[in-house]
Amino acid sequence: MIEIRRVRPEDWEAIVELSAQHSFPLPDFKNFLSSVVIVKDGKVIAFAYVKVLVEAVFVPDTSSRKNIVSSLRLVYDKLLEDVREMNVEQVHLFTSNHEFAEIMKEHFHFDDIVGEGLVLEVANG
Repeated sequence: MIEIRRVRPEDWEAIVELSAQHSFPLPDFKNFLSSVVIVKDGKVIAFAYVKVLVEAVFVPDTSSRKNIVSSLRLVYDKLLEDVREMNVEQVHLFTSNHEFAEIMKEHFHFDDIVGEGLVLEVANG
């Protein structure tokens, strides 16, 4: 028999074993909105969760490159201070502008994301 249920403390060992089979670290449960396990014949065979994801959005006036750069530094410093105060572990940034992405990696410590980013529009799901 296969069932889905909310995670329980006794599932932790199985979750650790499942996570070890993948290339990402164990998540921090404090940012979870929901977590479940799939149990088959009494054994946890899958673990799933939905967590809070923080996304950075920057919307500058594009008429002055100098203003963009100076604004970006100020925004970055302030938002980094804010997210650290909130104990946020990661900030995601999505852009289709390759030059902007390279600036963010070179000067603001962003990294490439592993895998392919996807989005689910909940109203269509």
